[in-house]
Amino acid sequence: MKVKFEERDLLFLTSTIFHVFQRTGAFEGLSGEEKVFYISRLVTKTSMGLTDIEGHFPNIYKAKTVAKEVIKELRKKFGDNVRYMLLEQYQDVEAVIAACMQRHTRKPGKKRSYFCNLLEPFYVVVSFLCGIIIFFILITTVA
Repeated sequence: MKVKFEERDLLFLTSTIFHVFQRTGAFEGLSGEEKVFYISRLVTKTSMGLTDIEGHFPNIYKAKTVAKEVIKELRKKFGDNVRYMLLEQYQDVEAVIAACMQRHTRKPGKKRSYFCNLLEPFYVVVSFLCGIIIFFILITTVA
């Protein structure tokens, strides 16, 4: 079953996989074309296994955090050979890496506390008022 991914979802997957490669040192000695090949291969494998993507992808700014979690899990499975296993093109190895990526992208985010939910309208009002004040300051300094 083919699922339509939004651009932000593919960007999140690509960014996460990039950070996994970068943090493990798998990129050392590779050309730009080889980097693109390995990243696109894993993005395709990972996205093939995701069937229901609604609400699963965290914010793009969480890509580094997700990459750290993925690396932790891969180190438990492969030990210190993670950087070499990422470059392997065997079906079984790719399946393990893709499954790990899928598990960590599907993790639900932390639930916000009751106190945090109470403060949200306050932050909206304060940011709106700050915007108005900055707008008036800019108008008076220009005029």
